[in-house]
Amino acid sequence: MRLRSHSAITIHLLLIATLYTIMLILTQRLVFSIGLSIGMVSIVLVINNAKYATLKEPLVFTDFYLYLQVFKHPRLYLPFLGIVPLILLTVIGGGVILAGLVLEKTLFKWLSITTLLLALWVFVMLYLLSKLSSKVTCSQQIESDCEQFGVLVTSCVYAFKASKSRNEVFQNISDESLYSKEKIDFSSQNGELADIVVVQSESFFDARHLSPNILEKVLSAYDECLLSSQAFGKLSVPAWGANTMRTEFGFLTGLTPLQLGLAQYYPYQQLSKFKIPSIVSVLKSLGYYCVCIHPNASGFFMRDKFFKQLGFDDFLDEESFGGAVRTGPYIADQAVTNKIMHVLNSGDKPCFIFAITMENHGPLHLEAVATDEWKDYYESQPSSGLDDLTVYLRHLKNADKMISQLCSCFKERSTPVMFSLYGDHVPAISHVFDQMGYEDARSNYFIWSNTEKKPVRSQDFLEERVMKVESLGLNLLEAIGALKFKGRKVLKRNPD
Repeated sequence: MRLRSHSAITIHLLLIATLYTIMLILTQRLVFSIGLSIGMVSIVLVINNAKYATLKEPLVFTDFYLYLQVFKHPRLYLPFLGIVPLILLTVIGGGVILAGLVLEKTLFKWLSITTLLLALWVFVMLYLLSKLSSKVTCSQQIESDCEQFGVLVTSCVYAFKASKSRNEVFQNISDESLYSKEKIDFSSQNGELADIVVVQSESFFDARHLSPNILEKVLSAYDECLLSSQAFGKLSVPAWGANTMRTEFGFLTGLTPLQLGLAQYYPYQQLSKFKIPSIVSVLKSLGYYCVCIHPNASGFFMRDKFFKQLGFDDFLDEESFGGAVRTGPYIADQAVTNKIMHVLNSGDKPCFIFAITMENHGPLHLEAVATDEWKDYYESQPSSGLDDLTVYLRHLKNADKMISQLCSCFKERSTPVMFSLYGDHVPAISHVFDQMGYEDARSNYFIWSNTEKKPVRSQDFLEERVMKVESLGLNLLEAIGALKFKGRKVLKRNPD
């Protein structure tokens, strides 16, 4: 265990003092404010532990903003805490609030000199926290910094540093973006532009790598698609089990976590005021109609605002899926497939469709498993404790059906279509991965075209190609031959 530095200890004490003073202003009760402060710190630590157990990442400063979505979307967050902690937090929290309000009298009025002095003291402490945080040297590696400073101090330091560095980060990523006009050669554009369909499939990865007991047919259409793909393989993504927007942002902008710095943890919120070069802006300049399809609230992750800034012409969210079939608690992949084909058949311009599915979103442990359902996914009955995996495989098989239906529809079209599907992250079933000794955080991807023929000779098959999600969009654009990026090679079907 590392010894905390004097700065870290001071920041920690100032944070507790600031929290306590705010509680005192709100309640006007000394002892009650102590109880509330202890309770809130305890809640933060419980959430931190639950997040680390599920997502292998400590609490990050942006989570305090992100988790405000719990009030609109409780199912996406609360079940991961566990039933027992939720009950304890509710009972203890309710008891503390009731006891504080009933047993202790207020010491001063809301509108008083005391309140004003306490408010001024809060601003003084915030100023001191800002100054101290700016002097702390951190690695910007969340686990390392949390180990050195603690989760509360790390969150405080990150928050102040991020707020002061946003303009610098934006300038750096604007200069480094491979989608900027200075780095793109439009002179190679020729011929008919292909429609582009990209599916970010919720928690998609080849789960057959977990165990030989999982049936090959679970992803039979995926296997068939790979036979004529231009590229496929493992996809390195900046997330484990959640934080879809990090992978999504990486695909759309081509920017890596290293380039984003502290903005990497919630880029939509941290960079919401900036217009960032992206695959969308490139395609828009080529005359594409760009639409996002997502069967959830468009305001989740601030997508509605940020996607508009990226240049999307339309955003078809859950309101566009009235009466759509659900598989489990979420709108099914089948409904997203239908929506993709409807949009594609309705346009008169080359179309870029970015579809974000929801069906395989957790928490998976809330869904029931039928007695003999395992026979659809396993060679033999799996060991106990794998119900979450069984539920996951159920939805993964539906994602495979989506691949089959889309490829079949695209093959029937007379115009070229470039189709890519990738997983945003592995599913949030860390206990299953621990049980099976699986530690690979990569998902899977492919790039496929309806103009590509299945090879007839074994030597013509492409080998698996590991790729970073930040490079996927670039390779897609090169594959359609619409443009070239200076200093980069175009993908070829049979490279020499």
